[in-house]
Parts: sequence; C-alpha cells; structure tokens
Amino acid sequence: MEIQKITQLMDLLSRSDLTELHLQEGEDLLKLVRSVTGELHPKGPSTIADVQPAGAERPAEKAAPAAVNETRHIFKSPMVGTFFRAGSPGTAPFVEMGARVAQGQTLGVIEAMKMLTEIESEIEGEIVEILVENGAFVEFGQPLFAIETLAMR
Repeated sequence: MEIQKITQLMDLLSRSDLTELHLQEGEDLLKLVRSVTGELHPKGPSTIADVQPAGAERPAEKAAPAAVNETRHIFKSPMVGTFFRAGSPGTAPFVEMGARVAQGQTLGVIEAMKMLTEIESEIEGEIVEILVENGAFVEFGQPLFAIETLAMR
C-alpha cells in the first residue's frame, strides 16, 4: 500500500466524524483508529494502527448481535459503506422479510472503497425487520437487521 494513499486516508479520517477505518487492498490490511479529540492513536511507533498480510490472523470484522429482548437480536454494521441486499444488480436479495436464516448465512453486503464485505447471520432465526434500504449509506454500528431467534419461541 502506498504511503501517499495512507496519508490521504489519515487526513480523511481526521476530518470526518468516523473513529475507525478498515481497508484491505490485496494482501495488505490497514486499520486507522482516531480518538474523540481527532488525533490518530498509534499502536507502536507508527500512526497506522495495523498493516499486515491478509493471510495473517485478523480481528473479526463482524458486528456482534445486540439483544433487544430475549428473542430478538439486532445486527449492526461492522463498517461504513453502502449497504446492498443482493450480491449484484438484478439478482435476488440474499434475504427477505419472514425468511428463516441459518448461522453463517449471508444477509447482505457492504461496499467500501470498491470492496464488498458480506454480512453473515450469527444466529439461526427469522428476519423480522430489514432496517436499511438497498443502496443506503450506513455508518459503523448502524442497525441493519432484526432477527427473531427460533430456539427461544
């Protein structure tokens, strides 16, 4: 990854409301983290929090479900980007309202910097709400889906 591109991303992060930015380009993974005051947090001697080969152990990028009640879980966006319900234009959405989903099943994708990240269900259940529109810009932590667990009904 080019230093000039990293510097531009750091500048963009410092001027935005974002606190984290994750980017994978080829085998490189870049993670920038900014404090509330706007300064980048160094992890070691560099202002870049993480740059590592894609084959190396990576932190989980999936958002953990947050319980709304005992049987309903809200899945939140693990990143900033554009949310899509289908893998490509003209194809059927991954899930519909009322659909039963298995753990690990793809619910949608988020595009950021021309890279698609699949959002997968972490529980078995039924889609009871789709909380964002297809093609909508989403923020980190924004609720995407409400899933009613099947085991607790």
